[in-house]
Amino acid sequence: FHTRHILSSTQNMMMKILAFDPSLSNWGYSIANYHNNQLDILDYGVIQTKPSNSKERQNIKDFNRCQYLYQQLLPLVKSDIDMIIVELPTGSQSSRAMVSYASCIAITACISHTNPNINIVTPNQIKRLVGSPTASKDDVIDWVKQRHPNLKLPVKSKAEHICDSIVAIYAHLNIES
Repeated sequence: FHTRHILSSTQNMMMKILAFDPSLSNWGYSIANYHNNQLDILDYGVIQTKPSNSKERQNIKDFNRCQYLYQQLLPLVKSDIDMIIVELPTGSQSSRAMVSYASCIAITACISHTNPNINIVTPNQIKRLVGSPTASKDDVIDWVKQRHPNLKLPVKSKAEHICDSIVAIYAHLNIES
């Protein structure tokens, strides 16, 4: 319902959208203009953090990575953005993956205090839009390349995070693909 209201009330307005595919190691983002059911990708990238080999306690290392991500994301969030869309992760298979999962949710919650117009999509919504509940990372990348052939995407490991953020926009706004 909320999405339909947005689309009907902004048909002739330009909306600037920031989208995220969060991860503690590779936080993908894209910035796009949405106008007349068209999406124009303006910028995109991946903010990377690496696990530290220092002798610090693990919780301090995790805190430092989260702090770095938030510091890098804050200028994006504070820019002239009308809407934020986030593909939140939905669980994990290991304790270290659970740390990433929890970190992503916590950072996203903090971001929502800076820009409260935040909308959540699920990985399943992304896969369904791409065409299969079992869509692979390559399927998502190919889907984006078909719709935005002029994007200069980086190597696959970074491209998957960027492409997930782009498809999140389509999924949330129900843009005709």
